[in-house]
Amino acid sequence: MLFCPTCANILIISAEASGFNKWACQTCPYEFPITKQMTSRTRLQRKEVDDVLGGEAMWKDVDQTDGMCASLSCGSDWNV
Repeated sequence: MLFCPTCANILIISAEASGFNKWACQTCPYEFPITKQMTSRTRLQRKEVDDVLGGEAMWKDVDQTDGMCASLSCGSDWNV
């Protein structure tokens, strides 16, 4: 992406009547002829993924109710 040096809007590729392309601004009269191939690459750093529900700290102070498993043979408790 290139931006207009005059008004800072994004430049688009526009075709001239002569068959050549140019960078043109849609809001001001800025134009720049494209005479050669242009490439640029920018590597972006990935953000760390956060816990969706806030992790273990979110569940620290919540209300809990103790209960028994419906099948008494499993021997585990659960919290609601």
